[in-house]
Amino acid sequence: MMDNQELWLGDVRAALAEKNSERLAGLLSHRSVEDLISVLDAFQDHTSILFQSMQAESAADALEEVHPEHARDMLEDLPHETAADVLDEMEDDHASDVLLAMSPGTAADLLEGMAPEDIADVLEIVPTSRAAELLGQFSLDVAADVLEEMGEDEASDILEALAPEKAADILEVVNPREAADLLQEMDEDTAADMLARVDPDERTDIAELMSHPDDSIGGQMSIEFLALTMDRTVAEAIEAIRQWAEDSESPHYLYVTGDRGELLGVVPLHRLVTASPTISIADLMLDDVVRVKVDEDQEEAARLFRKYHYLALPVVDDNNVLEGVVRVDDVVEVIEEEAAEDANVMVGLPHQEQIFAPVFQSARRRITWLTVNLLTALLAAGVVSLFENTIARLSVLAVMMPIVAGQGGNAGSQTLTIMVRGLALGEIDRRGAWRAFWKELGVGALNGLAIGFLVGAVMWLWQGSILLGAIIAVAMLLNLTCAAGAGVVVPLGLRAIGVDPALASAIFVTTVTDCCGFLFFLGLATLALRFLI
Repeated sequence: MMDNQELWLGDVRAALAEKNSERLAGLLSHRSVEDLISVLDAFQDHTSILFQSMQAESAADALEEVHPEHARDMLEDLPHETAADVLDEMEDDHASDVLLAMSPGTAADLLEGMAPEDIADVLEIVPTSRAAELLGQFSLDVAADVLEEMGEDEASDILEALAPEKAADILEVVNPREAADLLQEMDEDTAADMLARVDPDERTDIAELMSHPDDSIGGQMSIEFLALTMDRTVAEAIEAIRQWAEDSESPHYLYVTGDRGELLGVVPLHRLVTASPTISIADLMLDDVVRVKVDEDQEEAARLFRKYHYLALPVVDDNNVLEGVVRVDDVVEVIEEEAAEDANVMVGLPHQEQIFAPVFQSARRRITWLTVNLLTALLAAGVVSLFENTIARLSVLAVMMPIVAGQGGNAGSQTLTIMVRGLALGEIDRRGAWRAFWKELGVGALNGLAIGFLVGAVMWLWQGSILLGAIIAVAMLLNLTCAAGAGVVVPLGLRAIGVDPALASAIFVTTVTDCCGFLFFLGLATLALRFLI
């Protein structure tokens, strides 16, 4: 008697014989990867029609289970559109292996049918030389879109691996701001040589953007914006927008400038499209314009976007001449990058650290911070060593020491996180710093009282000593208060001397809470030792 698997294979065979694609699709849907692989092995002469009858996701799952060269052969037998859909559904690392098994021309042909974001994910995994080989076979527009979706480090490496003339051709199509960012990732000689090959008009724009610091608003702005003089009519403005949109993304606002290019006002598009065609722009524009300076820090733009909820902000120089615009999506990207960077540096990781970076590279990047942490741990150990005799005579102290220090570290981290965020968002000025200090000191004292009472009660019930409970309660109160103070003072102090508070605050706060926690707890226990034993 045939089992279900044999019956199913028989049905598939019949559907293939009948060339009934609808029935075949029903038979192949909702089957396990193992079943799909078995049917591909059983009907190797019908691979193409089987794949076309599967859902792209199921076909991708099946291909991920076979050898890359076998998967390559199967994909190359499929119609181009089907093969591209299946490749698009594969996990990036599996897709990379299959592409490496293909000829560059075939691989590039398949990739070019995918979305730029998906192509970028795959090219970031394959070796740089192969990624450059594939990118060089794309059309210039596709190549530019892919580079704009990639991380700057990977994209600049791929550009450097291309022939200089080809790289320059692609840079001419890339958004000038993105092109400037990529060139700034290269060494100066390579960047200068590549920029010299770019069309003069594009070269001027890119060079202008490269002249601004990367963390300034000028380094994030776009120099593509639409500006008209105030004597133009609504009809003329709408026609200008129509022509502009043919080659560029739609503007969020229409800016009004004077004869010298100075910013005079702004016209939101909704006011423009609802106005009479004969009205002058001067009658529609808003002259109270929120603007940012080209040399200001990019976090100022982030603060203004949060406050006013605009989609774009005009960027001006010291003479109020309109230099460009910074868009909210660009700033959101910056905020996300800085948040990730802050999360890394607070624990001693470089901002470019990746989960799949080479082992020795990651180890080398992390060893410095671990060495610094070792030195601070030795300092805390030095404090403990002052009380060796006390610990030897009352061993329960060794059990409770980590609780006092650990709670202090947690409290300090809470305050530190709030302070670093407040400083980054510009919420804390000189007066605000004092308010924050006293507020956090109060929070630390209240939490210290609460946690101290709880841990003191536990110690009393456990050891039967109300004095020992009181000692750890007082130590907890003092250490949490001290932790709150350190969480405010340390980042403010680092900022005052020009050091990024996110970079080094955590290690100093932890050192303070460890040393103070051990000192308060063991010091109080030493003073009361004759009453405890």
